Amino acid sequence: MLADFNQLEKELETLNKREKVLNDELSVLLSNQDSIEKQITTIKNLAPALQIITQDAHNLSNTITFTAALADNISKKVRELDVTKRHVVACLRRANDIIDLKKCTDGVKKALEDEEYEQAAAHIHRYLNIDPASLQLSSDPAEGSSLHHALRSLEDAEKKLKVIVNIKFDEAIENGHLPEAMRYFKIFPLLKLDRVGLEKFCKHLSSEIHDYGEESLRKTSEIPFNNKRYPVLYADHLRSLLDYVAEKIDTFQPLVESFYGPGKLFIFVSMLQPACDVQVEHAISSFKSKRQFETIYRRIQHSSSLTQQVLSNTSTSLTQTTLPSSDKIDPRELDEFLGEITLINATCETYLRFIRRRLNADCEVAFPLVDNTKTDDCLQQLKEIERFLNQSGLSRILHAFINQYITIEDYFMRESIYKAILNDSSNMVDDVFFILRKCLKRSASSSNIEGICAMLNHAVSILDSVYREQLYTRLKSGYPSGFDLSQAYTVIQSSIQLGKLQGSDIDKLKQTFLSTFDNVEITYGNLHTLKNLLDEELKKSLLLNEHSKTKLDTCLNEFNSIANRFKDLIEFACQQLCTSAIKPRIKTLMDAYITINHKLSEDEFSQYEANDPFIQNFILQIDQLFAPFKTTISSGNFDRLISASTNEIVTIWEKVLFKCGFNRLGGLQFDKEVRSLMTYLTNATSLPIRDKFQRLTQFATLLTLEKLKEINDYWDPTSGKITWRLTPSEVRQILGLRTDFRSDDVRALKL
Repeated sequence: MLADFNQLEKELETLNKREKVLNDELSVLLSNQDSIEKQITTIKNLAPALQIITQDAHNLSNTITFTAALADNISKKVRELDVTKRHVVACLRRANDIIDLKKCTDGVKKALEDEEYEQAAAHIHRYLNIDPASLQLSSDPAEGSSLHHALRSLEDAEKKLKVIVNIKFDEAIENGHLPEAMRYFKIFPLLKLDRVGLEKFCKHLSSEIHDYGEESLRKTSEIPFNNKRYPVLYADHLRSLLDYVAEKIDTFQPLVESFYGPGKLFIFVSMLQPACDVQVEHAISSFKSKRQFETIYRRIQHSSSLTQQVLSNTSTSLTQTTLPSSDKIDPRELDEFLGEITLINATCETYLRFIRRRLNADCEVAFPLVDNTKTDDCLQQLKEIERFLNQSGLSRILHAFINQYITIEDYFMRESIYKAILNDSSNMVDDVFFILRKCLKRSASSSNIEGICAMLNHAVSILDSVYREQLYTRLKSGYPSGFDLSQAYTVIQSSIQLGKLQGSDIDKLKQTFLSTFDNVEITYGNLHTLKNLLDEELKKSLLLNEHSKTKLDTCLNEFNSIANRFKDLIEFACQQLCTSAIKPRIKTLMDAYITINHKLSEDEFSQYEANDPFIQNFILQIDQLFAPFKTTISSGNFDRLISASTNEIVTIWEKVLFKCGFNRLGGLQFDKEVRSLMTYLTNATSLPIRDKFQRLTQFATLLTLEKLKEINDYWDPTSGKITWRLTPSEVRQILGLRTDFRSDDVRALKL
C-alpha cells in the first residue's frame, strides 16, 4: 500500500511539472495573442491570391510541356536536315571529284602528249588526293561507263608518268644535266614517290661526294713536304670535304622543304651521311698511314706503361735516371702532330653541330608548338635525330680518334712536365703551367667535350701525382733536413767530416727548400687563375647543353680541390721551416726568461722600464732570425712564417710562465713585454696576429690584479665583456703564480 502511495506521489509531481510547463507555454502564447491574430488575418487575406497563383502555375506547366514537345520535334527536324546536309555535301564533293576526274583525264592526256610532265603530275596529284570512297564508287561500272573509263585512263597515266619521270631523271643525271634532273626531282612528291625521289637524288649527290673526296685526297697526298700547309694537310682536306657536304645540304634544303615538305630534311641527310662517313674514314686512314699514327701510338703506350711502372716503384724524387729513355718519343716532335689532330676533331665537331642545328630547326617547323610546348611527336623526332648523329659513322670514327688523341696528349703533357721538373730552373712553375695551358687550350680547340673533360682530369692527376709529389719530397727533408736543429747539425757535421757533404751543399739544400716553398705558393695562385681562365674560355667558345655544362663544371671544380692540397702543402712547408729554423732558437731565448726576477720592487720596476732585461733583446734576436727570410722567400710566405712563429712563441712563453713567480709589479712588467712583442709582430706582417696573443693578454690581466677579489669583476663567461680563452683551472693556476696571493684563497675562488 505504501509503495502505491509513493508511486502516486511521483506521478502527481510529474503531472505538476507538466502542468507548470504547459501554463508557461500558454502564458507565452497569450502574451503574443495580438501578433498571432494579425498573422492569421494576413493569411486569410492571401487565400484568394494563392488560388490565382495555383492557376497560373498550372497554365505555366502546360506551356512548358507543349514547348518541350515542340523542341523535341524541331530537334528531330534539325537532325534530319543535318543528315540531309551531309548527304548534299557528299554529293557536291563527289560531283566536284567527278568533274575533277574528267578534267584530270583530259588534262593528263594532253600534258603527256605535249611532254608537259609537271602539268601531268599536277593532274595525277589531284587524282591521288581524291577521296578513296568516291574513287571506289566511281570505279563501279554501274555508275557510268565514262567515269569508269576515266579512272582507268588516270591509272594508266599514273603508271606511265612514273616510268617516264624515273627514266628522264636517270638520263638527266647520267648526262650531267642538273637543271633537267631538278625538274623531275620536283615531280616525285606529286606522284607520292617522296622516298624514291630522295633516294635517287641522294645517290647522285653521294657519287659527287665520293668523287670530290677521292680527288681531294689524291691532291692532298701529292702535296710536297716543304709546303707550308704540310703539317695540317689532312685537317685542310677534311675541312674542304665537310664544307662541300654542308654546302650541298645548304643548297638543296630549301628545295627539299618546298617540294617534299617539312620534316623530310632528316630523311635527306640520313641518306647522304653514309657517303660522307666513307670519305671521312678514308681521310683518317690516309692520315694515320701518312703520319705513322699507329706506330707513334704504340710507342707512346709502351713508353707510358714503363714510366708508370718505374714511378710506382720509386719513392725518391724524380731524376733523369728514374725515367726510361729507350724508344721514347721526344714530346716536342708531337707538337704539330697533336695540332693537326685537334684541327681534325674541331672540323668534324663543327660539321656535326651544323647538321644538328639544321635538323632540329626542320623538326620544329614540321611539328609546331602546342600551347608553347613541344609535342610528343616533336620530342620523339628530336630523339631520333640525336640517336642518328651519335650512331653515325662519323661520330664512331671521331670517338675512337679522340680516345687515341687523349692518350697522346696526356703523354705530351706528362713528359713535358717531367722535363720541366728535372731541369729545376727558376722558372719551373711557369714552365709547368705553360705546358698545362698549352695542352688544355689545344684540347679545347678540338671542340669535343669528352676529350676536354678527359684532359682536365689528366691535368689534375699529373699535378697531384707527379708535380705536387715532387714538391712534397723536396719539402719533406726539412730546412735543411727533417731533424731538429741540433740533430741536423750533428748529421751535417759528420757528413762534412766524411766528405759526403760540403758547406756549399748545405746552402744549396736551404735554397732548394726556400725556392720550393715559394713555388708551392705560386702554384696555388696559378691554379685558381688557370681554373678561372679555362672556365671563361670554354663556356664562351663551346655550345653546351645542361648535361655537358654540368660535366664540365665538375671537372673544373677538381682544380679547386687540387689547389686546396697545395694550400695544405704551403702550411706543411711553413711548419717545417718554423720547426727547423725558428722554434729551437725561440726556445733557447725563452729559457732565459726563467732566470729573470719577476717579483719586483718599485725601484726594480723603474729600472726595468729604463733597461728591460728580456723583451728588447728577445725582439732584436728574433728580428735577426727573421731578417734572412725576408729577402729569400715571398712576402706571402714570410707572413705565414711570422704567423707560425708567433704560435710557437706564444706556446713556449706560456709553458715558461708556469715556471716563474710574480708579484703585481712583475705582472705589470709582463704586460708591457706582451704588448711590446705584439706590436713588433703586428708590424712585421700583414696577417692578423693579435688573436694569437689573447691567452697571454689574459695571463697579464690576471697577474696584474691588485687584490684577489678583483677577479670577480673580470670573470663572468656569460657577461660578454671578455671572451675568456682560459679555463677556471688555468685561471687558478695562473693566480697561483702570484706569490703575494695565499694559495688557500686562490683555491677557494668560485669560478
